[in-house]
This record gives sequence, C-alpha cells and structure tokens, in this order.
Amino acid sequence: IAYVKVTLANGQVLVEGDPRTEEIKHLKFLPDGNVHIEIDSEIIQGATLTIKYEIIADNTQSELDYDDSGYYIFGTPDNPSTEIAPQPKRILDYLSNELIFNKEDNPDWSQCEIDELKEWFEGEKQYFSEDAYNAIKKFNQVLQTDAFADMKIEKRSTFLEVSRVLSNNADDFIFDNDMEVNILTGRRTTKDGTEDEYTIPGNFIPSNGETGGDDDYVYLTVTGPTGENQNYIPYIIFGISASIILGTGIIFIKKKVL
Repeated sequence: IAYVKVTLANGQVLVEGDPRTEEIKHLKFLPDGNVHIEIDSEIIQGATLTIKYEIIADNTQSELDYDDSGYYIFGTPDNPSTEIAPQPKRILDYLSNELIFNKEDNPDWSQCEIDELKEWFEGEKQYFSEDAYNAIKKFNQVLQTDAFADMKIEKRSTFLEVSRVLSNNADDFIFDNDMEVNILTGRRTTKDGTEDEYTIPGNFIPSNGETGGDDDYVYLTVTGPTGENQNYIPYIIFGISASIILGTGIIFIKKKVL
C-alpha cells in the first residue's frame, strides 16, 4: 500500500500520504505492510477511501542468460539484446469486491471477463489449478497487467488505484487485495544455480494467507476508535457537568415544593 486518502463528505481530507514513509494521523502502518485506520463512526458516513497499491516485480536475483551461441562459446554474447530474463508476462490482481476499479485511473490495468478466465482454466494451456480457479470465481473483479512483460534483469513497479465510499452501518471494513504472476517466461533459476521452487504460476489461492515467490496479498482495515489513543476528557467533563446540572435541578425543585 503506497498511498491512502480519506476524504470526508464535507470535503475535508482526514488521512493522506504514503504510510510506508510518513507519519499519518489516524493511520497505523503495520510491520507486515498492512494498514489500519481509525475513524469516528459519526464522520465516516459518506467519506471516500482511496488506496494506491504499488506492485513490484524484482528478478535481480535471477541468473542472467543469453539466447546466443557466442555467450556459451566465448563467454560474451554477440548480441546483448538476446538477454533472457524471467518475465512476468501476465500479473493478475484479485481485488476485493468492496473496492471500485476505474480504468481511467489505471492505464496499465484491464478487467478480465468471466469467460476469459474460464478459457484460461479449461484451455490447452491450463493457467490455473482447480483449487485456484474455484477461489477466483468468487471475485467480481479480476484485473490483469502486462507492464512487466518485457523485463530484463531489473526491479520494476506499477501502480493500481481503487476507491470506496464508506458508511457507518458496519463496525469494521476490511479490504483485501491479492495478486499473482500468472504467466512467467524465462528460466526460474537463481544466481546459485538452484531452481526457484516457490514460483509456480497459477497455483495461488486468494485470501488463504499463503504466499510463494510469485504472489502476495495485503489488506487495509477501517475501524472506529479502539480507545488506545482516544481522549476521554471531554466526555468525562460532559458527564460531570450533566450530573451537577441534574443535581442542582433536583435541589431547586425540592426547595420550590417546600
């Protein structure tokens, strides 16, 4: 989660910034990269939540290879453009059904159709395991990007921005986001020559909390105040004042009756 913004119904911005690098009021950035936001239920109605995810692909620990005979004979490729690197040709994002995806805000992403996903599962090249496909069918929004399709040995990122209008009819909001490399080309061999056994495209089951080398998940929670940093003084003063007024009123009535 690279950016979070909460705009109240009156236009006031309550939360905004990159939780990884900034201290943001009402927001906690957890050690595992997840985000927790606390907002009073009185003001949450009609507030707009905006989340921007940064998806990072890093194959810098992969073994460099060339599709070039000169490389194997002389140790130097005749044509550097024949470099072979693990390339995530297609990354899928399983977005929470509670969040809204807008294509205009996300030029690198497009939404997959149900028939398209079914074809990928039932086709000659089966891009999902059966367990993964059964889990994927529960998502209304499966997004794809080919922003990493032409990667060399490098670290590259792209962003996905989504939003949601909040209400005060729920105690907690939990927004999950899961993603996996669905098509990977090139050798999955690390620099020490071992095969990466954790990189198996198409076996990721969203929302089960288990990840490998080619998938990940993150979640954002919005709750009412937990009381940890809540200031109770105004409520205590109000309570004491109400008791004093009530007590004075009773005494006054008694005197009046007498």
